[in-house]
Amino acid sequence: MNEAAVVSAQAISKIICFAFTGALLVSEPLKAQSASRSAPQPEWSAVDAEGVRHRPSDYGDKRAPWLADRVKFVQPNYPTEVRARHIQGTGLFRSALAVNTGSVTNVAVVRSTGFTVLDDSAVRAIHLWRWRPGRWKEIDIPVAFTLGPHGRYGGSSAGPTARGTASYRKGYDASAIKAYDEAIRLQPMSVEAYIMLGSAYQAEGQRDKAISTKQSG
Repeated sequence: MNEAAVVSAQAISKIICFAFTGALLVSEPLKAQSASRSAPQPEWSAVDAEGVRHRPSDYGDKRAPWLADRVKFVQPNYPTEVRARHIQGTGLFRSALAVNTGSVTNVAVVRSTGFTVLDDSAVRAIHLWRWRPGRWKEIDIPVAFTLGPHGRYGGSSAGPTARGTASYRKGYDASAIKAYDEAIRLQPMSVEAYIMLGSAYQAEGQRDKAISTKQSG
């Protein structure tokens, strides 16, 4: 074998080695991404003033009481440049409350969205939320930054919101309330669902809940 052939064989060997190593490096994020998709979605829970933790499953189809007790809601910012890059993620954030005022004193990341910019946005917004005094001392809040089919924020709640609106227009207020509650569970940042939920409560004669819900939205 002449010198040129030896050099060529060595070069091919290096290329094959590089390609194999690159394939391994690429496969790791794909495995991680697949695992993250199969992971259970985070859900709401809350610790009351007595230290007892509550979960949505404790209330069946009824609205969880800590959702009814939220009196101020600020939607996290989903920056345009982040959405343009189709960056999405769902995280879980634990808010500590001052029981006597209902204000948020601290927010911790229990499960990251996978992106610091989204985590920081959720933490900043949740710090501004407020709850009815004397009821809760800690609340776990799922926050989903998702894009719908047309790149709009909050696509995951589109189905239940549409069902709620259809029921509301037909005068089926109880069904509308149930659908909007489902939309809010899927996408806690859905402003449309909050506004329409308030309207449905008002149509059903539950003025206090309507006012509370619209203030939240």
